[in-house]
Amino acid sequence: MEGNPEAEEYILETVTFDKKKKYKGQRDGRLANLKHTKVVMTLPESELVCPICETELVPVGEDFVRYEIEFIPAKLRVKDIYVMTYECRNCRKDGKSVIKSAGTPQPVISHSYASAESVAYVLKQKFINGVPLYRQEAE
Repeated sequence: MEGNPEAEEYILETVTFDKKKKYKGQRDGRLANLKHTKVVMTLPESELVCPICETELVPVGEDFVRYEIEFIPAKLRVKDIYVMTYECRNCRKDGKSVIKSAGTPQPVISHSYASAESVAYVLKQKFINGVPLYRQEAE
């Protein structure tokens, strides 16, 4: 450069990228525009009897468990899964607490919105039809 007056001088700049900040409720916000279907897990009629005094159990509430995204070809909808909780009012009067809750099936992938149907569809597209994941995402 010393001998050539026409040589240009290049300045290198450092570019920094800020990590995208995650905020609480960010995952749930993505589901706001989808149709929600409420699914309530209940105990079968045969189990709605108090094991101590044999009286009928009364529902006392429901607890939200999780969201699952269900894929229907060309549609997405969200299943809101709740669990019903039952209580024996007769035992409650006697000072005993008998509370039962319905069970729920385990999710296909822990801490995921994916339902069995959506996972099966993605795997079918990927391994049977040979559609790459980036094309499935764009679709």
